[in-house]
Amino acid sequence: MAARTSVLRAQQSSVAGAGGGVEWTCPIAKFNGWLDTAQAHRGGLRAMTLSTVRADGRPSARTVILGWADANGFVFGTDVSSPKMAELCRAPHGASLTFNFPPVPDAGIPARNIRVDGVAGELTSDEADAIFARRPLKSKLGVLVGGQSAPLTSPEAWNEAFEQVCKDHGFAGGAATVDALPRDEARAVEIKRPAHWGGSRIVPDRIEFWEEANATGAPPLHLRDEWSRAPSSPATRETEEGIAPASHAWTRRALRP
Repeated sequence: MAARTSVLRAQQSSVAGAGGGVEWTCPIAKFNGWLDTAQAHRGGLRAMTLSTVRADGRPSARTVILGWADANGFVFGTDVSSPKMAELCRAPHGASLTFNFPPVPDAGIPARNIRVDGVAGELTSDEADAIFARRPLKSKLGVLVGGQSAPLTSPEAWNEAFEQVCKDHGFAGGAATVDALPRDEARAVEIKRPAHWGGSRIVPDRIEFWEEANATGAPPLHLRDEWSRAPSSPATRETEEGIAPASHAWTRRALRP
């Protein structure tokens, strides 16, 4: 998966603009460029707001963690029985993502926001394994307890179940033993992904980039540009490269502040 993302960035990254700035040739590459810059200066900025629509037509939003973004879309993991997955699986499968990258004044990096609209699709088993493997050890063990977003009738009972899961996987002291593991050792522990854990990809048909105005006043107002293409059907067709990406070409235009 990392190799596929690296190839995408190498082939569809950017070219030099007429003024010496970056002129992006692909919105996914521009997103990854902005994400890499934000990560390099602040780290831990992979959180995104996932917005869906409930059965009664009301919006529903929550924060999830981005696994990766490539030509096939924006990928994240979740319990397949969770409310968000039910909403994503309901026709017409629409969803939106919002990213917020704070400014880094000392590095001359302005505040940036990204909006993504698209259609939800399922992950392959290999991709679900990959997204699960990225979770911290304690989070993986928590997933094994199951029932994400279900009513918590007894915190004590859940804690007991979690302690038992830890012991069942060789941590005799339960959660305390897990917490005491050095980071490298914790990362090396292999936990098999349970059947109830999967994920989704949002195949984008519209991506909007927002960048605050430069402090020097040039430009005087913030910048917005929109990339769009014809919407895709739910991305469920597997190929040798994973899920087939949308084949429609992107159209780019600037938007008024």
